[in-house]
Amino acid sequence: MRAGRGRLALVLHTHMPYVEGLGTWPFGEEWLWEAIATSYLPLLDHVLGRAPLTLSLTPVLGDQLEQPEAIERCLRFLEDVRPETHRRDAAALRAARNRAGAVEIERAAGDYERALADFDAIGGDLAGALAPYAAWTSSATHAVLPLLATVAGIRLQVRTGIESHRARFGSWRGGFWLPECAHAQWVDPLLEEAGVHATCVDLTDVFGRGDPRHLLPLGTEAGPILVPIDREVIELVWHDEGYPSHGAYRDYHHHTTHHHKPWANDGAVYDRDRALARARADA
Repeated sequence: MRAGRGRLALVLHTHMPYVEGLGTWPFGEEWLWEAIATSYLPLLDHVLGRAPLTLSLTPVLGDQLEQPEAIERCLRFLEDVRPETHRRDAAALRAARNRAGAVEIERAAGDYERALADFDAIGGDLAGALAPYAAWTSSATHAVLPLLATVAGIRLQVRTGIESHRARFGSWRGGFWLPECAHAQWVDPLLEEAGVHATCVDLTDVFGRGDPRHLLPLGTEAGPILVPIDREVIELVWHDEGYPSHGAYRDYHHHTTHHHKPWANDGAVYDRDRALARARADA
């Protein structure tokens, strides 16, 4: 490999295992509905078009977002299920004399109301709204390529993922997300023959933590450019004192009866303004 000059690259990998049709709340496809309401729609509303970033959208996620029946069920989840579960859990907290927790549950209900309004604003076509920003694709089923048993299997995963992206978005410029950033040099020629120009890789076990080579794109002999992810930078985010572990951020491990999360990591009731202030400081 040969090192070149680098720039900061913000790459958001957007993926969801295939959960459509696997049942309803609290175990099943609501995982996708929650991601749409609390991640994809806010991302579209607040970030895309305003920040210089690269977005990958996997074929598996794209397939689910294009299913009319799936979108209909998501809308019913936002219109019917969530308002009622917020109401019930807020009432339960008030009955337990936890007024602050009930107020937070009621505030959070507004997030789903806004998601419903955002959905309506794009005509229910989330895949279409994301299309202008979805520059990278991934393997057909998000398979970890170096672990596949055959070269033929890798070719099929890569080419099907690319064909899916082109069919959905009309064009593709060579960006390809390696699932789990898992890389092996013998995969490079297979990526090159499929037209892959750039991908992200995790080389922590190769270079070691903190090595400056993680900050440089790498040209391969086969052709594709490898962009290392840097664990030292990641630690600024996934750390006990950073997002999402700091005490001010939402606790995702403890929940109410209907899986709402009105608490912060430090045990206090979640305070959105406090969390936003902390997010600005961490950023």
